[in-house]
Amino acid sequence: MSEATHSTPRNHRVLPNNFRIEHHVPDLENYERLIRAVKWTPHTNFEVLPGALQDVVAGVTAFDGETVIGCALLLGDGVTFFYVKDVMVLPLYQKRGVGTALMKELMVIAEEIAPAKALIGLFTGADLQAFYEKFGFQGTEFLCGMSRRIRKPKTAKKTKS
Repeated sequence: MSEATHSTPRNHRVLPNNFRIEHHVPDLENYERLIRAVKWTPHTNFEVLPGALQDVVAGVTAFDGETVIGCALLLGDGVTFFYVKDVMVLPLYQKRGVGTALMKELMVIAEEIAPAKALIGLFTGADLQAFYEKFGFQGTEFLCGMSRRIRKPKTAKKTKS
């Protein structure tokens, strides 16, 4: 288990309205709650969700008091390639600086751990392109973002005999 999955924060910064950011991934229950709140359920396989938090290089979690209100994860090989994943904020807290604070903090961590010339990538919808550009992300002429979703037929659930 990486340091990113420990519940003890390495550091935290205070945000307006007593929100705070801690350096760790959310627990599985809160991670799932965030996915459902931002309506990513059509794209999420909840059966394998626990594995999504196992190999996180770094993570940041936003709190309002003791309530998890957002998170952002950094995946990768820890050397040449990193990937920003699952930047999520509960709808009630969106447009209040929480997502910006999560990304700022995640980029501070990335700058600390990534060597020179490491690449940090992400996928986003066109509506959020300007948001990520504030953190130095840009489209490039020499890279083409692509994706492929694995499609498998649903298996029938076993019934008790």
